[in-house]
Amino acid sequence: MTIAGGVHRGDGGGCAELLNITHPKQVAAQHERLLRSGARLIFTNTSGAAPQILDRYRMHDEAFAVSYLAAEIACRVARDAGEKGDRPLVIGDIRVPWHMPAHGYLTGAEIEESAASMTAAQITGGVDLIHLQATGFPGHMAAAFAGVRAGMGEAGRGVSIVVSVAGGAGVPGEGEVSSAHDLVAAAVLAHGLGAAALSIDTREDDEENSRCLSALAASVDALLFVTPGASERVAQRCLSNPAIGPRLAFVGADTPAQAWRLSRFAAPPHVGYSCPIAFNQNDLLPSIPPAARSGNAR
Repeated sequence: MTIAGGVHRGDGGGCAELLNITHPKQVAAQHERLLRSGARLIFTNTSGAAPQILDRYRMHDEAFAVSYLAAEIACRVARDAGEKGDRPLVIGDIRVPWHMPAHGYLTGAEIEESAASMTAAQITGGVDLIHLQATGFPGHMAAAFAGVRAGMGEAGRGVSIVVSVAGGAGVPGEGEVSSAHDLVAAAVLAHGLGAAALSIDTREDDEENSRCLSALAASVDALLFVTPGASERVAQRCLSNPAIGPRLAFVGADTPAQAWRLSRFAAPPHVGYSCPIAFNQNDLLPSIPPAARSGNAR
């Protein structure tokens, strides 16, 4: 099982993404701590880097720089941590809000433009994958996915896209809550659009999160993952679930302690049927090892 680490945001408020500009060494240190604790994938410090969110801090014009620098910092840490072919992978974190308190509902064009800008910046900064988080509204998912594709075109390089669907307060600024059916339907839509792996993150309800992931596993034959920031209890349930565990691409952690605990929890023989995602470093297209397809992965 592969552990993916994301920068811990804490509960103090403020703009954590500003640290990419003002305190890059602090962001790099968090990535390094996660890698030392067992993570083999790291998320960029951009979960709140959408231009509409940065507007709160009068940083709209700095949005591209925030995403680019976050990618550059994470990629530098990954390069220093391993040789080519064995280094940790960097996941560009793209989360586009649907509704902002001072802005109202975003149009499809605004959502697409926001996703395109963040994606272009992070791919230019060197990320290996893109994580797109959108809500359970089909229009939001479609517009955000189109933006990611446009950003890849602008950057001149394509990478695999993994998609999580946010419920509750999963996306900063989100004002409405999608039903479980909507969340699963949006994930299925993302699968049809070409997502390499899928997740659902309700954040506020562990039971609902587990039920949604189980429903998703029954709906599509796709790789699954658990995002950093989700409950550790959800991650452990997924690792232990024979319907989900063998299909997990990675399990996220947002603190070094959580990464350490999950890496131990996932180790054989406790979860012998779990397997890591296999990335081809040339084209970064994910595939499931043959043993996993037959249900005998160890």
